[in-house]
Amino acid sequence: MDDKKPDMHYIHNELILAFRPIELLFKIMDASSIEIYGDLTRSSAEVGISLCQNFGSIHVSS
Repeated sequence: MDDKKPDMHYIHNELILAFRPIELLFKIMDASSIEIYGDLTRSSAEVGISLCQNFGSIHVSS
């Protein structure tokens, strides 16, 4: 049986790439008009952008 460990750096990079469209959505939401979409959209965007930045800053140790 092959006991290979998964390449954590590869998995981390793949997860970041998978989150990229979600991060872009939050950035679009952040740029939306408060007059049209209200404060909730902008507030949600701020939370989402913060979470994406925190997720992207996680470092994987081998």
